[in-house]
Formats: sequence, C-alpha cells, structure tokens
Amino acid sequence: MPAPKQVILLALAASLATGGCRPQVPAATPPATHPLPKGFRPDSAYGGQATRKRVADKTPPTTLISTDAYTCTVTEATFNSTKVGDSVLCLWMWSR
Repeated sequence: MPAPKQVILLALAASLATGGCRPQVPAATPPATHPLPKGFRPDSAYGGQATRKRVADKTPPTTLISTDAYTCTVTEATFNSTKVGDSVLCLWMWSR
C-alpha cells in the first residue's frame, strides 16, 4: 500500500490533469454588436450595445428621446434629419 504522502501527491496530480475541481464550460458567445450608423456618436462613459428604438421626442441641439425615455446624443445633421416616429439605431442611455 502506498504511503499517505504518495496518495496525496497522486490525487493532486490526477486533479490537475483533469482540469481541477471546476467543470469545463465552453465560453459563452458574445452578443452580436451593431456598428453605429454614420453621424451617431457613442457616449464615452457608456459601453453598451447599439439598439434600435422609436423616437418619441427631440431636444435641441443633439438629443433624441425614445418612447421608453432613453436618450441618444447624435450629430446636429443626424438630429435635423431624424423625425419623431423614426426608428433609430443608437447607443441609447437611461436618462431618468
């Protein structure tokens, strides 16, 4: 019969060889990202994903407001060409 020290070393070696104690889980697939359309600028403090929302209101000079009260800052040219009711792809941020 092997000595206790050898048993511990064998158990440790087997554990390391099989990946330790945690189960091997495949890495999750990251969510699909959407490139921002020309004229939209992301807020540097927000690392979210671009989503499409319907515009309910506009606050000059560059803020769009969605039907669920999120805001999006855009260029003046994009602001001027966007109409209330348009569906806009942007980095919408919670504003309240």
